[in-house]
Amino acid sequence: MKTPFLALLLLSGWSAVAQTAPACPVLATYPSAQAWVANVRQLPLKQQVAALQQRVVCDASVRGWEPAVCTLPLSAAQRQAYEEKCRQAEAADPRPRAAVLLCVVNGRLVAPGAPAELRRLLAHKRIRRLEFLDGASAAARYGSRGAAGVALVTAK
Repeated sequence: MKTPFLALLLLSGWSAVAQTAPACPVLATYPSAQAWVANVRQLPLKQQVAALQQRVVCDASVRGWEPAVCTLPLSAAQRQAYEEKCRQAEAADPRPRAAVLLCVVNGRLVAPGAPAELRRLLAHKRIRRLEFLDGASAAARYGSRGAAGVALVTAK
């Protein structure tokens, strides 16, 4: 059973070295994030939980894509000031941009920037069910937030 999981790790760019944590893959596009979801969905529950644990840690070290902001009501000067502020914020944040997995625990959204609750659940292995959504099914339920995939966690 460990072979498919190891193959998944190797195919997704993760390196498994002794007891150290695998390096985090940066899933920079939505198709790569959806491919990760499709691969993990095929694993047994225990391995899905391990993959989700690693993904939560990795997603905490990247910046998700922010939704577009409509600047039409702004004047040209306001629009320019807003764009400059965005450029400065972009330059000040060294984290890479990536597609961040949306996690839902017992029907509640878990913020990508604060995954402590999800980590605690996953560490104590109190997971009854883990379901992954991607593509149209994720977008239909969660809109643009689910574009990179959604992990639905049902805890005991």
